[in-house]
Amino acid sequence: MTQVPEYIQFAGFARRLIAYVIDNIFATFISVFLLQTFWAEEMQQWAELYVESAKAGEAVALPGIMLVVHISCFALYSVFFWLRYQGTPAQRMLKMRVLNVHTGAGLNFNQVSLRFVVLYGVSIIAGPLAPIILAWSMFSNKQQRALHDLVASSVVVMHTDAIITDSSSSPDEPNDQREF
Repeated sequence: MTQVPEYIQFAGFARRLIAYVIDNIFATFISVFLLQTFWAEEMQQWAELYVESAKAGEAVALPGIMLVVHISCFALYSVFFWLRYQGTPAQRMLKMRVLNVHTGAGLNFNQVSLRFVVLYGVSIIAGPLAPIILAWSMFSNKQQRALHDLVASSVVVMHTDAIITDSSSSPDEPNDQREF
């Protein structure tokens, strides 16, 4: 593993959880827009069923198409932003970047796909215990890497000027903002 420079600060659990929640809200808005655009009638029927069942004190399961559309939107959203911008909009808003732990560069497609599958898989399988599992995995290593980071060889760092500006680079070398 490459020696991480001293000025690198790893993103903590609370900040990462907040970003995850915000990104899920963004993806939900996209999902609802798509569902209303392409499945408006079905959405209306489900909403009526939900209201009737709630009045009767019964639980109604989420229709499969809604779940598939939401997970697909969140997957495309996460993969695109991790690949293109080294972080989702919420991660970037909270000054975080997702990088390859070995090189300090951005992640490749295989890494972001694996990262998403593990992150969302843990969330679906563990349900409300997912934050506890991810926090435990983060607190068990110095780089605060969660389970999905360990599997995908990624690390979430705080975005500082020190990462972008490298005063030791010569004018002939381009300053690559994707590396440590």
